[in-house]
Amino acid sequence: MYNKWIDAYNSFNWVVDLTKYRDKNSYPDFFNSKIDLKNLNLLEKKFQNAINNPENNFDERIVAGEILFWKLNSKRDVNTKTSDFIRHLSYIRQDKAIVWEKFAESISSLSKEPTFENFNNFCNLCNMPSGYALPITFLSFYDPAEYPIADRRIAKWWHDNKDKFGYKESTNFLTTEDGGISGSFYNREANWNTYLQWTDFSRKCAKKLTTLTNFDWTPRMVEIAVWTAAGSDKISLEPLDKPEDNFEGDQDNLASNEKKPTKSPVLILFIDSFHKLSGGSSEYDMKNALINSIDDEAIRSKFIKTRDEILLNLSNNEIHWYKCEQEIEKYNNYLVKGRDFGGQTPANYLPAIKRFDGQFYKELGEEGKSGILSSNHHFMILSACYGLLLPKESIQNYACQFGQKNSAYYLWTKSKLITEVMAEYIRKNNIKRIFDFTYCDVISYHFSIDWEYLKENTNIDVIHCYHSLAEGDKALRDFGKFIKDHILSRKASELLEMKTGIIDNIVLSPKIEVKDTDDSLDVTVENLINIGECETIEFKKGVFRSAKYDGYPGFVYDDDPNFIFEKNNSMFSIAKTIVAFLNTNGGTLLIGVEELKEEGDICKTHSITNEYSKLQDKNLDGYKRKIIDDIIDKMIYPKDIITHFSKYLNISFEEVKGDTVCRIHVKKSDIPFYAIAFYNNERQKAHFYKRTDSETREVYFQFTGEYILKHFCKKN
Repeated sequence: MYNKWIDAYNSFNWVVDLTKYRDKNSYPDFFNSKIDLKNLNLLEKKFQNAINNPENNFDERIVAGEILFWKLNSKRDVNTKTSDFIRHLSYIRQDKAIVWEKFAESISSLSKEPTFENFNNFCNLCNMPSGYALPITFLSFYDPAEYPIADRRIAKWWHDNKDKFGYKESTNFLTTEDGGISGSFYNREANWNTYLQWTDFSRKCAKKLTTLTNFDWTPRMVEIAVWTAAGSDKISLEPLDKPEDNFEGDQDNLASNEKKPTKSPVLILFIDSFHKLSGGSSEYDMKNALINSIDDEAIRSKFIKTRDEILLNLSNNEIHWYKCEQEIEKYNNYLVKGRDFGGQTPANYLPAIKRFDGQFYKELGEEGKSGILSSNHHFMILSACYGLLLPKESIQNYACQFGQKNSAYYLWTKSKLITEVMAEYIRKNNIKRIFDFTYCDVISYHFSIDWEYLKENTNIDVIHCYHSLAEGDKALRDFGKFIKDHILSRKASELLEMKTGIIDNIVLSPKIEVKDTDDSLDVTVENLINIGECETIEFKKGVFRSAKYDGYPGFVYDDDPNFIFEKNNSMFSIAKTIVAFLNTNGGTLLIGVEELKEEGDICKTHSITNEYSKLQDKNLDGYKRKIIDDIIDKMIYPKDIITHFSKYLNISFEEVKGDTVCRIHVKKSDIPFYAIAFYNNERQKAHFYKRTDSETREVYFQFTGEYILKHFCKKN
């Protein structure tokens, strides 16, 4: 029976080319793709991010216009309606997006409390006094895990099929003459109540399909299958249960049971261990792999690709950490591209919880491990080799750690990959609180997750766990004991209410209590080049294009002899990159490396010795001194950057294939920094920058205060 549902879902053919929008050139970052079943979830995610951060992402309101264009694509007036809607959302008063913020707040309230009053308010905020299908579409895009779309095709299918699915007593949608669902004032409440019945059906059907197919279905996916079947003469969907188990019965009781979570809203995160058990079985258990929990195809693909890159780097001995070279070679000689790395080579597997045998796992013992496997709480393991693991996930024996931010660390943190995977898992499983046990002597584990980003994008409550007496690995044994004694034995409600403080020498804190002291000592310049540009890595071909020759004081632009230095000046470009790293999460700037995007992101090195003609002292010391004197001292404020230089910066040089590359390692700052631009009229202006993905972006004046408050002024 369920094969027809799968076929219907996979046959969904609503393909919309957003580039056909008439006014697309007004919005360069939008209306630039074709939307089909494969990337529909990316549009959903973009909309969700815009709604969840309305103040920070005012420009992202345009995604609502993309959704409207997607939904009304078959209408003749789709261009006009899209433009009118975007203008409606763009109403601003005193630099504040009034309508957009109210729109975001209203849809969030509707998702949490699907009452008619909230729905009616949302319709009005959409400026659709007689609309129905579009407000429902926005709701479904915002929360596809709970709400399906409903339109004229769904309305007809519901009328024709609800009886055989056990909804005989349910009402039909009230429609207009052309078959569309009526959104008029007189019919809106009745149709909202019918929509809730359609939603109830979609949720129960999704639950049953998940059980039957071992694939996580959502109400939105059920709706897509129904919508496809409703427009086809070849696909007929049938009930999924036996007659005696059908959906008929007391729907109110079923609905109340649905609201009870099948899993705890608590996630416990801990790390892998250096010591592991060897051996295993050739059987790979795919259903318990974390990859099955990743619905976002882009993240899923990147996750598999990164595991493969880690394997390749381990095979080539390109991942290092201090004094562990022999162990790496010993264990990883037997590591192959099995199913855990996206391949098919036969391998020996053990569940992760049984493979790891370090102090933490020894303290758990068989009792604790069995408790984790049978617990209603969620557990996840942070691994330098696999990224993230579920306790039952099949893995090979390996040797890989993050060291002092080695290439494994950069591969997993590039584009916030580990954080994005965690965020999707949190949203999908309705996680409310995380207990973080990642702090150990390899401190980069603790900082491989962007906790600030995670909290902002999921509203998760994070409890960081430390030992009040011991540090590093000495605390791991007590971490295992704490989980065994205080986590496994408690209900979710108790863990959600657990207060911060100290319990059995374990400090429970809402904030990070340690500083990131790692200096990326275990990663070479060549490793960084292979990883590529990301939030924490930036390449520059050179520095002193704008400097006068032969050490002459002052600055000059190539085409303007009167130019002092503006924002597009090559030296100012270095300053703003350093400032962006300081203001975000730190990073590494490589000078003498060029990324050739037109040639597939191939990187080319340019020896910095080619710039010696711009120096008074034509050597490495002279190069370093000119960076400090003419860029860091003159263009970065406050001057704490100079008086406490080593606290923030480290400048070194490395040879890469015969070329000398300058490496500037920038640590995350605990105070805000600015890049100072000097203009021809002798005016000076401070610019505030941050890193976003692989870009340095300016945070404009009206938003700087909010960013500083969130990023630098942490609440206790």
